[in-house]
Amino acid sequence: MRRHTRFLAVLVLWGLIVPAAWADDSKMAHIIFRFEDSSNQQNHFARQPKEMWRVGTQYLRLEEKPNPETHIHLLLIANEPHIYMINQYNNQGQHILDPGPVFKMHMPIFSSNPEKGGSNKEKEISKLEFGTELEFFKKNNARSMPHVQMKGKIYNALMLTIDGADLFLFTDQSSGLPVQLSVQSEKDAFVVHYEVYEAGLEPDLDLFKVPVNINIVEAKAQPAH
Repeated sequence: MRRHTRFLAVLVLWGLIVPAAWADDSKMAHIIFRFEDSSNQQNHFARQPKEMWRVGTQYLRLEEKPNPETHIHLLLIANEPHIYMINQYNNQGQHILDPGPVFKMHMPIFSSNPEKGGSNKEKEISKLEFGTELEFFKKNNARSMPHVQMKGKIYNALMLTIDGADLFLFTDQSSGLPVQLSVQSEKDAFVVHYEVYEAGLEPDLDLFKVPVNINIVEAKAQPAH
């Protein structure tokens, strides 16, 4: 699965994901995550963590580590209907106005994959998003599994089979928050490691403002979705 970061951003921008339930639109989630699969073992940048802040389906901030090879340091900021794609390497960015008619921001874990000529857009699995993992598993009647030990610590485990993939969500016994998501199918296998997962935070709306030193230009208007 080589599609994670760049195609995630595209899906977020154009609202291609069917709306998913959000636990509490008034609270903020802060997540630091990284992908691991067979395709990125030799790609140091692909294994770097990404940091996300999210408040419901209106506010989103996603930041990658700097990539010295491409000279891209991606920062995505959304305050629906306003979306900003920023390269912090050169302090340049674009403002994109969501054409609507539905102004909801999404952060899918699965996205379309042009490399394989397919799309998860219409599949139930496309509704699995960062920040609503546990709600997704419960909604789809995931079954509890025996506790799992990882790195000397015991975690709760849920298992769900959907759209031809086996999904395993491991959660902290104390907080109940995700620590790892594993996905296995005939074609793919990958793991999402949650290095930080905080939920129920009071929103800091300054996070969803464009930094003052960024030069913003208007992007070409997009058709309604």
